[in-house]
Order: sequence, then structure tokens, then C-alpha cells
Amino acid sequence: SFINPNQISSILYDKIILGCSHNGVREIIAIQYGLPVEKIFYCDEVLKKNTLRRKGNKKRHSERLTVVIPTYNREQRLKRTLDILEIQSDVNFDIIILDNCSNYDVAQVLDKRKDEFKGRVKIVYNKTNIGMALNLANAFIQKMDGWVWMLTDDDIPSVYAVEDIYEEIEHCHRIGVIHFSICEWDRYMDHGYKDFKSLHELMEFYQNSTIDWQNIHSYSGDFIYFSNKVYNMKYVQAYYEKIFFYAYSSVPQLVPLLFMLNEESSGVRISNKKIVIYDTAAGDHWDWIKTMSGMRIISDFPLDLDIGERKTLYRVIMGTDMDILIKSINKSDMEFDIRQIEKIYDEIYQYSLNEEERHAYQSKIRELKETI
Repeated sequence: SFINPNQISSILYDKIILGCSHNGVREIIAIQYGLPVEKIFYCDEVLKKNTLRRKGNKKRHSERLTVVIPTYNREQRLKRTLDILEIQSDVNFDIIILDNCSNYDVAQVLDKRKDEFKGRVKIVYNKTNIGMALNLANAFIQKMDGWVWMLTDDDIPSVYAVEDIYEEIEHCHRIGVIHFSICEWDRYMDHGYKDFKSLHELMEFYQNSTIDWQNIHSYSGDFIYFSNKVYNMKYVQAYYEKIFFYAYSSVPQLVPLLFMLNEESSGVRISNKKIVIYDTAAGDHWDWIKTMSGMRIISDFPLDLDIGERKTLYRVIMGTDMDILIKSINKSDMEFDIRQIEKIYDEIYQYSLNEEERHAYQSKIRELKETI
């Protein structure tokens, strides 16, 4: 039968097949309509029987996974995230919610949940709001051992995310960070993943991959994305000082990844497994001018890269979308914003853009100045 989700409870069925392949839909439908997620399949999972796998892993793992969730004033989205974590196929994990002084009692998101689930959740309260970047950096020191999945409060985890993470962990040796890409890299990987021992290897991977640099925003979003990275705390602890020192970069999550590769102290794996779906921010908390102004601080990182590799790093981290910055300008503070855009150009874009792009960027800055 072809039906709407709200009609499912009135019929008998063996499978619910979604007429789409967009990740995250399965989870949203399951929690919105109270449906058994293990009976929900994407149409391509049914057509490609080799991908049709029902999970339910109950085995114990050699190292424990902890999900750390920084949150601030996103009650409904945090509730949605916890709803999906509560129905994970593998329940062998703990949760730490890091509240950045929200305007409501975060503990209420645990109301009416099963005791077993609540017993695995810990809430840490900041006495005052310390800002987004510091709260992200603070997430690293909440757990000193095992593996930590950093998951923001507004993204949509796969219901099989924890099981996929453990599956990857069990086959990782001397890996400090697993980057679960939201892009498709299968054609560049032999086994669905690729390991890197140095920052040179990672930059070579991005340089040699047939990336359409005109759509670099997709790849930069993947690289700086917070929720698609899982950290081996055994290796990350050595970089706590750097994480906090460079927290003003707005991307503290990249600090251990970049420095451990630069020093070759441990490796980084890019996996093509999809553990989380980015959900567009609801317009709260984000200030692109401030965020990009912070990200330009990557030029301060003492990384052993040549000019070509640094250019690749800048483009992969920051992209080249001038329109986003222009739309973010606050008319009441326009002079300040334009100065920040100039700094972004001076420290990052003049090195990573081609001549045509640099000319367009400079022209736009001149036009903005004339409006002040």
C-alpha cells in the first residue's frame, strides 16, 4: 500500500519502505509517529539487497563510547537528538550534555524517558554562557578515556550511528580521529575508508581528488562539521592546551586533528559511513561574520605545510562563498563587519582564491565601503 505515515498504525505490515533515500528521514518518521525503526527501510536498501542489513548489536566492546552534546537554548532540537539516541541499535554508550547556561532547565528533556537511558546521561551545567567556541572546546575535557563522539544539539544522528562507530573503532589502530564524512568518497577509497598518517597525506588527498572547487562549500562544510567526528581520547589528551589556546579559531574540533597529523603522533581516518545528518540551523546563535573571522585564525596554526598545501587547507576549511558573508552584515555595525571581511581576505582568501575570484572579492569590499 502507498500511504501517508499517519495511516500506518491502522494496517498490518512487515516493512515500511520510504520512497526516498535522504538520510535522516527514517529517524524523523520513527520518532514523530512512534513507529518501529527496525522495520523502516529506504527504497534503495530494498533494491540493493547487499545493503539491507538489520542491526541489533548486543556485544560488549573493548572501549566505551561517550556522546558529548554541547547545547544552548535548543530544547526541541535537543529533545529530538535524545529521542534518536534512545532508539539506537547499540545501546552501549554514555551521554554527557554540556549546557551553556540555557534559559530553561535542560534536565526536563529527560522527563518520561526510560530509567535505563536516563542512567547513562549526565548533565554538566556552565554557570555562565562562555560562548559557542569555548563550549565546544570544553566538550573535549568531559571524558578522559575511551572514544568520544562530539554531537551538536541540532543535528540528526542515524539510528545506527553508535553501531557504525563501534564497527569502525574495532578496526582502527593508532587512529586519533575518525572523520565520518557527509560527502561521498567511495570512489577514492578501497574499503569505504582511508587512513592518513600525516597532514601532507591528507592535503594530497584533497588536492588529487576530483573536487569541483566551484562547489567547495560542500567539502568545507564536511571538514569543519562538528558532529561527524569521533575522537580517541588516548591521543587527544596531548592537545588539550592547544584546543583551548586556539578556541578563538571557532573550530576547536579541528585542532587535535590537524596537529596530531602535523606531528604524526597518530592517524586520522575518513570513513564513508553516514552517522549524522546536518540540519540547517534555525537562525539562532549563528553569526557568520564572527564565525568566519574566528576561522581565519587557522593562518596562526604552526603547521608544516608548503604554499600549495596551505592553499588547499584554507579552501577546504573556509570555502569561498562571499554571498554568505555579505548577507550576514549587520547594518547597525556595518563598519566593523566590513573590517572583518577585509581581514578574512587579507589572511586567507588572497592566498586561496584564483585571480578572478580575488578581483570579485576586492570589488565587493570596495562597494561595501562606499555604502558606509
